[in-house]
Amino acid sequence: MRQIVAFLFLIALACTSLLPQTTVRVKVNEVMASNTNTIADPDFNEYGDWVELYNPDTVAVDISGYYLTDIFSQPQKWQFPLSGVIIPANGYLIVWCDDHNTGLHANFKLTTNGEMVGLYSATGALVDTMSFGQQSSDISYGRFPDGENNWYTFFPATPGTQNFESNISGRCPIPDFSIQGGFFTGSVTVSLSSTMSGSEIRYTLDGKDPGPNTPLYTSPIQIDSTTVLRAATFKLQNLPSKPVSNTYFINVTTELPVISLSTDPANFFSDTSGIYVIGTNGIIGYCASSPRNWNQDWERPITAEFYEEDKTKAFSVNAGVKIFGGCTRLYAEKSLALYMRDKYGDSKIFYKIFKDSYLYEFNNLVLRNAGQDWYRTMIREGVIVGLVKPHMNVDLQDYRPAVVFLNGKYWGIHNLREKLNEHYIEYHYNIAEEDLDLIEYSKSPDVSTGDSVAYYEMYNFLKNHDLSQEANYEHAKSIIDIDSFIDYHVAEIFAANGDWPANNVKMWRERKPGAKWRWMLYDLDFGYGGNSQGLYTTNTLKHALDSVNTISTNPPWATMIFRRMMTNLEFRNEFIQRMAAHISTTFEINHSLRIIDSVKALVANEIPKHKARWPNSISFGATWDAQVELIREFAQMRPSNMRSFFYSMFNLPGSYSVHLTANDSTAGKIVAHTKTFPWNTKPIFFKNIPLKIRALPNPGYRFVRWEGYVDGGGEKLELLPSGNITLKAIFEPYTPANVNLVINEINYKSNSIYDTGDWIEIYNPSNDSLDLTGYRFYDAGEGNFFTLPEGTNINPLGYIAICDDTSKFKFFHPEAKYYTGNFDFGLSSSGETVNIADPAGTVLDSVFFNSSTPWSPQPNGNGYTLSLINPDIDNSRVESWAVGKRLGTPSAINDVYTGIKQISYLPSDFSLSQNFPNPFNPVTKILVTLPERSELKLKVFDILGNEIRILANGEFEAGSYEFLFNATDLPSGVYIYSLSAGRYNSIKKMVLLK
Repeated sequence: MRQIVAFLFLIALACTSLLPQTTVRVKVNEVMASNTNTIADPDFNEYGDWVELYNPDTVAVDISGYYLTDIFSQPQKWQFPLSGVIIPANGYLIVWCDDHNTGLHANFKLTTNGEMVGLYSATGALVDTMSFGQQSSDISYGRFPDGENNWYTFFPATPGTQNFESNISGRCPIPDFSIQGGFFTGSVTVSLSSTMSGSEIRYTLDGKDPGPNTPLYTSPIQIDSTTVLRAATFKLQNLPSKPVSNTYFINVTTELPVISLSTDPANFFSDTSGIYVIGTNGIIGYCASSPRNWNQDWERPITAEFYEEDKTKAFSVNAGVKIFGGCTRLYAEKSLALYMRDKYGDSKIFYKIFKDSYLYEFNNLVLRNAGQDWYRTMIREGVIVGLVKPHMNVDLQDYRPAVVFLNGKYWGIHNLREKLNEHYIEYHYNIAEEDLDLIEYSKSPDVSTGDSVAYYEMYNFLKNHDLSQEANYEHAKSIIDIDSFIDYHVAEIFAANGDWPANNVKMWRERKPGAKWRWMLYDLDFGYGGNSQGLYTTNTLKHALDSVNTISTNPPWATMIFRRMMTNLEFRNEFIQRMAAHISTTFEINHSLRIIDSVKALVANEIPKHKARWPNSISFGATWDAQVELIREFAQMRPSNMRSFFYSMFNLPGSYSVHLTANDSTAGKIVAHTKTFPWNTKPIFFKNIPLKIRALPNPGYRFVRWEGYVDGGGEKLELLPSGNITLKAIFEPYTPANVNLVINEINYKSNSIYDTGDWIEIYNPSNDSLDLTGYRFYDAGEGNFFTLPEGTNINPLGYIAICDDTSKFKFFHPEAKYYTGNFDFGLSSSGETVNIADPAGTVLDSVFFNSSTPWSPQPNGNGYTLSLINPDIDNSRVESWAVGKRLGTPSAINDVYTGIKQISYLPSDFSLSQNFPNPFNPVTKILVTLPERSELKLKVFDILGNEIRILANGEFEAGSYEFLFNATDLPSGVYIYSLSAGRYNSIKKMVLLK
């Protein structure tokens, strides 16, 4: 069709003169806002949105330099090329709305929800406009007759040709299948039917969409081998139904979940448009010196059905598919990425794909061919995820092996992975794409989302400032999530990722003041013995700290951030002992071998079938078992080699063990350098580096003292042993008193000149003095807590400040009598939750604060405090806080104090607030307002609908109520909470993120 249009176009050019631009009457004639397989553009071979323009005159028109827009307030949103844009007499021109912004490709896309399209002259005068409503895939909307004001829905669409009179009255219902897809022994016979009188059913068995020219269903269909049966209902003057796919697996056995993919075979295997072949329309790249179709960024429509291990069908979605990955595109089995988009009919997958994750919504899903490990074991990254995910503060993709069938053919093992992109961050951190900077290293820093302004501010600060100076390191801590950054480098270095750090690096931050950069861990298939640069003898520590290129992937620009951070003594000491802690826990040999064996067992019975399908896969080494044994060997040999690298790099004299015991192993736990250690173990740490160790009592207990190397002492120790030691933690049962404390004032970032340090103030609203010995102040950071020392008391209706630096605090507040310290973690200006708990761990008060809207930015480095306007009101509400005076009012009533009668109010409506904070760990607050006396029920459920907590159940007077939900005993995940009060009902969800 495109060739015919082009031919007529040339004839028209040759035979007609051009109409002056001042008299152009071009019409926006037809639009398609969801083009999945109607027509591909001739330049990129993609199925983009399109707008058809029609010239109703008998003379060709030149619209060079004209404008097209989908926003009335931006009439010059996209400009046509400045020359050569001719529409022949009574002819058509297609503009592709696909964001490519070149040639006849506009810089915007159309939305399926409906919008406007406007054509403007080169001088900005309106030529024509139209608007459209909700659109369906591969169905267009336009004029009939061409150029007239009669609007119709067209199926099939008519891009570049004359529109027809359309009398569509509705859409056909989907056909019914007598037997749903699934797993069968022997053949199966399927009948199709429709509830629409006078309709017909068309079907396919090869993955293609059913259409007017595919087989007509007339009798039951017998299926003797694994087949995808796709069917749709058709009737004149009606839109066809959406195709329905069912896969019938005949004599298929597997222990893994199964994904059945179905698509027109041409989408994968056509020489001109197939994404899975060398083809004739490719480009150079991804380690290929000649053009390959699979290097194109093409997306094709596909249907994916997901079956669990028990062979029940979990979901079926219509999606887009692309080839995924880098140089592994050269492998016979390729990685695929699924994209949920409205135009395909499914905007998300709603299913908990990864069993150990709380996520149940996905915009994308990767079916990975195991990357470089395709030639070796197929499980290497699964092992690393199994080791790292439970024990490190890093962002990484979940892992689950599955079997894929393509159009009914066995396609081998693919590893299901989350896609590390803006959607990953949105779902895990509730941060929208427009509020995100995401940077990726692939030979150089590239922007994936947002921009690079904050990245280069961070990079250049670290490059040009001496981080051995405390002030400079404090600034680095304010822009980098230090704990996560250390864990990330521990993981990359221990795993010996040979394709890093100039490659396979992603980092992100929220676009707001005070936000911190976090790194993402992925593509470690070169590690754990997966490459000659990833052996257990490979000194990845040296590679990460080299200031000159020593391997291809450690140029100075890529190692600079880590090298500069290591010039700070505090950071370096923490990194060294953090590695030691992980070697004794995360990477402990026996633990590692158990993880390896468990991941191996998942796929062991599938490997022979996978190998038969892809003979070149798992071809390195004699057998698959021998290749897996190399991973086990790495796990056994890497710890001693890694310690040797540290001895050499940092001139350390050796290591020592710490035998950890307790009088009652159920009474608490012990943490060193963010790692929790089992009792009666002997972790190994490096000599000459401070060891920071803490005892944490469980609820119902309190810590009493240490015995062994240290006798007495508080919960927290800093030691420098010269040899092996024993530490015994002594706990005792503890029943807390009925105590109420209020977080009343917060100083989270001082002015640089008047630096009082970070501090919070606690208020005692009771008429009794309280002994706060053993009470704990903490934030959300792992191990970030301060235990109030012996003899800490608070007077009736009195105040006490908890400081990170009592000397700074006292210098600027000599009048303050009641304070304690020093806690060794900073308060975050980018928003966090602070808590005060009794010695048994019961949270007495918890406050979330921030420096961005709706919170005032004034306390963020300007010398002001965040002050509660009245300690008797709900301090979880932002309106309960105000900007206090410079330097604050510790140990005294806040200067912003407001009488309770002035702020109290009777709610006018029932309401259930979003919990705050959200995500939370482990405590959050829920506010309920009642305009009248009501019977109130507030309950919490897990994602499966199981009731797990009743927060309120009874009659309440009119007013505002705050309920505390403590999820200490619950796993991470999505939880639902519901309110029933009178005739009012409301449900919301919250995320527990531990």
